[in-house]
Amino acid sequence: QLADVAIPIYTQDLRSTILAVARQATGKKIISAKELGLDTNISQEFASQAKTSRMLNKLLKGTLFSHIDQLGKNTSLNAAVIRAQRLAKTESGVTTLSKKYAEIFGPKFNTLLADLKSGKVTDVVKDYAWMELTRTQPISMLEMPLKYMKHPNGRSYLMLKSFVIKQIDLVRRDAMQDIASL
Repeated sequence: QLADVAIPIYTQDLRSTILAVARQATGKKIISAKELGLDTNISQEFASQAKTSRMLNKLLKGTLFSHIDQLGKNTSLNAAVIRAQRLAKTESGVTTLSKKYAEIFGPKFNTLLADLKSGKVTDVVKDYAWMELTRTQPISMLEMPLKYMKHPNGRSYLMLKSFVIKQIDLVRRDAMQDIASL
C-alpha cells in the first residue's frame, strides 16, 4: 500500500511528490481526497452497501490500511496540482499541459491555466487532480471493466486486482505513446 505514495514519482515527478508529502506532514495540503469524496472507500470495489463490503471497510480502517490509502491518494492529488502549477508558469509547461488536457477541458482549459498560475483550488483544478488520480487508481465506476459493471455478483473476482490492472495499463499506455512518438 505504501507504493501508492511512490507512484506519483512516476506520474508527476520526484520534486512534486516530495513537496506533496511535506505539505501533508505539515498539514498544508492543497487538496484532499476527502474534498473529492474519496475518504469513505478505498476503491470503487468497496463502494457497495452490501454487508460484506461494510464489514471489509471497517476491517481496513481498523488496520490503518485506509489511512495509508488516504496518504497515497492525497500525495497523488497534491503532487499533480503542484506539478501543474509549476508547468502553468512556463511556455513549455503550458504546451505540455495543453497536449494532454486542452481538448478534454475545452473552453475551460484557459480557466484551468489561470487558476493554476494563481494558486486557486477551484472546481476545474479539482477536476484536473481527479483525472490525474484516475490514471493510477480505480476510484470510480468509469475505471472498472464493463463486465464488472454488468455483473455485480462477479465483482469479487476483480477485488483489489483492479489497482494492479490500472497500474499495468498506465505503463502500457505510456510505453505505447512513447513508441508512437518515435
